[in-house]
Amino acid sequence: MTRVSELAFRSPSPRSYLLGVEYVFGAMPVTSPMEEHRKVQEVPSESIEFLSSEAVRQLDQLFEAKESVSNRTAILIGLAGVMLTIFVETFTAFWSSIAREASPPDRMVLWSLVALTLLILSSLLVSVLICLLVLVPKRYNVGAELRGVYRAAHDVDVTHDGLREGVLRGMLRDFTSNYLTFRRNVYRYDVASLLLAGSLVPAVLFVILVLFAEGSWADMNPGQTASIVGGVVLTVVLLIMIRVGLWRRNWRADALREERRADEFAAFIRSVDRVLHRTQ
Repeated sequence: MTRVSELAFRSPSPRSYLLGVEYVFGAMPVTSPMEEHRKVQEVPSESIEFLSSEAVRQLDQLFEAKESVSNRTAILIGLAGVMLTIFVETFTAFWSSIAREASPPDRMVLWSLVALTLLILSSLLVSVLICLLVLVPKRYNVGAELRGVYRAAHDVDVTHDGLREGVLRGMLRDFTSNYLTFRRNVYRYDVASLLLAGSLVPAVLFVILVLFAEGSWADMNPGQTASIVGGVVLTVVLLIMIRVGLWRRNWRADALREERRADEFAAFIRSVDRVLHRTQ
């Protein structure tokens, strides 16, 4: 009797074998080709039961973590929507009053106000779009493909333990795939939160300029005003870019590490099937 191959439970996704084996049963000992015949054995039924229950538990925890990020993202979208509505109404009223003034502000001050307006609105819109990407992930696997499992159960050469092991292999692949999706969503949530907080800086500058003018734009120093606004905005943008770059580097390093572990685990599975003479 041969156990069902993991190929019978391959996820519909083209990206497979995304498993960091350390998540499930610790670091896998490295064996040389000469030692694998001596150290590899059929997985005991008790071990399959333990690993299956542990995989289910960790998948559930990962799903809860993903839902927590999604809930916080939904709140962030609501907050960004409220801020966007307030700013749109405020800017509409302000620019309408500027158009009716007999003595509008200097050209440099005017362009500074325009730049602040566009920066605030664009930051909020980009934040909302990133949040939508978090709420609508490209892929989130939920387990073995049931039609394939059912067909394999009818195979006379498939044992009950073999069927459970095949399902377990599918769960292990799904765990890493879902983990990568979760890490990407966390990165996007952090970026959206930072953009939302960063939009408050140009908003404060805009309010300060309007209050400082006190209805008399002629008293403002155009060059000094534009320099201060430009310096503060560029500093904030630079800090945001540095922070986002660090987050992205950490996220990509984590993703590459997980994919490397997945490839190592896939190679281990192939060697086990070869040593135990399992059919594919």
